[in-house]
Amino acid sequence: MKSIKGISIVFGIILVLALGLGAYYDNDALHVPSKKNTDNHLQENSSKKWEKYYRADLLPEHVEETSDAISTSSKADRLTSDTKYLVEEVDVLHGSSIETEWSLPAKYIGMNREAFLDAMDYYRKSPPLAELERGFQTLEVLSFSPEKVQIRVSYRYVQPGDLFYLAVYKDELVVYLEDRETIYLYTGISPDQLPEDILQMILQGYCIGTEEKLYRFLESYSS
Repeated sequence: MKSIKGISIVFGIILVLALGLGAYYDNDALHVPSKKNTDNHLQENSSKKWEKYYRADLLPEHVEETSDAISTSSKADRLTSDTKYLVEEVDVLHGSSIETEWSLPAKYIGMNREAFLDAMDYYRKSPPLAELERGFQTLEVLSFSPEKVQIRVSYRYVQPGDLFYLAVYKDELVVYLEDRETIYLYTGISPDQLPEDILQMILQGYCIGTEEKLYRFLESYSS
C-alpha cells in the first residue's frame, strides 16, 4: 500500500514538471516571430531605409532644375542692349504726336517689367528740369517685352508770347510768360549773382519785351 502511494506521488511530480515545461515552451513561442514575419519586417525596414536615400538623392536634383527654370525665365523677361526703345511724344495742345526709336538707356538694361515700371513712375513724378522746361505733363508705358518697350510722353509745349517776366523761385531766377503763371525758363542764375538794384526790380515784377532782349539780359548774368 505504501509502495503504491509513493509511486503515485512520484508520478504526480513528473506530471506537474511535464506540464510546466510544456507551458514554458508554448509561452516562449508567442514571443518569437516566425521566419516569415521576420523576413517581412526586415524587408519593410530595408525599403524604408533605401526610400529615404532615394528621396534625398532626388531632391537636390529636383530643386536645382526648378531653380534653373526660374533663373532662365527671369533672364528671359529682362531688358537688354538689343531691346527697342520707342518714345512717342504727344503735343497735347495741338493733338499731334511723333514716335522715335532710341537706343535703350544703359540704366534700364537688366530691368524686369516691375523694375522698369517703377523707374518710369519715378520719372513721371520727378521729371528732370529740362523736361519741365519743355512743358512735360505725364508719362505712360504702352508696352513691355524683352524685344521692345514703348512709352508715351505728353507735353504742353510752352508758346512764347510778347512779354516775359523775371521772378525768383526757390532761390533761382526764372522767366514767366505774360500770364505770370507759366514758367518759360529756369535760368540756373542765383539771386546773389544779380546787382541789388536789378534784384529789387525783379522782386517787384521786371518785364522784358522780346525774347532777344531776354536772352541778352540772361547772358550778362550767367556764370
